[in-house]
Amino acid sequence: MSSVEVPPRPHRDEDTRRLARKESMPAWLPISIFLGTSLAVGLPILMFRRARATAFKMSIDDPSAAPPRRVLVSSSSPAPVTISRTANSSSRRFRSLPTTPTTSSTTEFKDSPSEWDSHPSLLTALSKSTTSNALLAGKAFLIATTLVGIGAFGVVSAVQHLTGAHTVADFARLMRFWTDQNLRPITDRIHRPPENEEERKTALEIAAFGMGEDEEWTWEEAEKRMKKAYEEGGFSLWGQVALRELEAEARVERARRRREVASEAASRSSVSP
Repeated sequence: MSSVEVPPRPHRDEDTRRLARKESMPAWLPISIFLGTSLAVGLPILMFRRARATAFKMSIDDPSAAPPRRVLVSSSSPAPVTISRTANSSSRRFRSLPTTPTTSSTTEFKDSPSEWDSHPSLLTALSKSTTSNALLAGKAFLIATTLVGIGAFGVVSAVQHLTGAHTVADFARLMRFWTDQNLRPITDRIHRPPENEEERKTALEIAAFGMGEDEEWTWEEAEKRMKKAYEEGGFSLWGQVALRELEAEARVERARRRREVASEAASRSSVSP
């Protein structure tokens, strides 16, 4: 029984490209977006709930939270007493008191505005906060974060469009070229070559141990030299070798940047008419 060959799928290349695009996205990106959104919404709610509970407890336990002051207001209206006297001084008659009932004094307590009422404390305001306020705060924070992200994305896109630098390395090379062209005194002092024989001798003295004149400096060889120095002379010799290796790295970096600036200038001069 002969085996039947399966015909190739017509859209296999498209599926492969689609899978490649999916695999190109790093796995940490959706995870970080989910975690950031969850924290941006959940943390304000948790903080407001804890602040509300703490404020309510402090408002109960705080002895300085005195009740509003009350003022005693008393109103009394004594009834008049009329005593009539006759013309005859020998006979005095007392008339009965009027039947109108006397108004007894009443005491009323009225609330007067106090400093507590006019200036509510922060704890009182926090105790009145609700879950809806926490949600509103979380939404405000999320909106502000989104606006900042959109603004940063817009600025980066504008810089890429105006300068033509689409990567960090291109932008760094462009900035070095701009510094070399517009801040010439500073770059001349940074990348100043030896001017006399004494400076040339000093430059040779700080060269890395065991490194020839035509040998290119690399970190792998520098690690080997520092390890050998530590085995032969201990920590003191290792420190001297490390300082010389750092100086050698600085010289290599300056030379590399000069070459980058020169190549950038040459490319710009070839593009410009």
